[in-house]
Amino acid sequence: MAKSVAKDSRITEPRVDHAAALRLFQAVAQAWGLTQEERRILLGGVSASTYADWTSGRHRPRLSIDTLERIGNLVAIRDNLHALFSMAPERADSWVKRGNAALGGRTALDVMRSGHLPAIVDVRRYLDAQIAPWG
Repeated sequence: MAKSVAKDSRITEPRVDHAAALRLFQAVAQAWGLTQEERRILLGGVSASTYADWTSGRHRPRLSIDTLERIGNLVAIRDNLHALFSMAPERADSWVKRGNAALGGRTALDVMRSGHLPAIVDVRRYLDAQIAPWG
């Protein structure tokens, strides 16, 4: 008798190393010179105590899908910036804090600090479109 697809143990959610995702986010945040508050906002407005628990290394963080999506988009933003500014990595990392006419004169960080995932996705899509001719 064939196994039911719903009960087939081989069909599972992709395994994600939450600690590795958080380390990757920390590297991006460090490169961008983000404050602890900015980091917590970009991760979805997590509390200071939750953020401290996640980053202490005392226990493995368990991140929500929303938080993982935020991290994935932020990493993609950094990757796009480094592709666009491959000859000047310092410009890539400082871009998020420079005003941008396409963002109404605001910085990408200002846009993303709204705390909403769609704002982060909007910045990523803007950069995806900028890099598309070369991708």
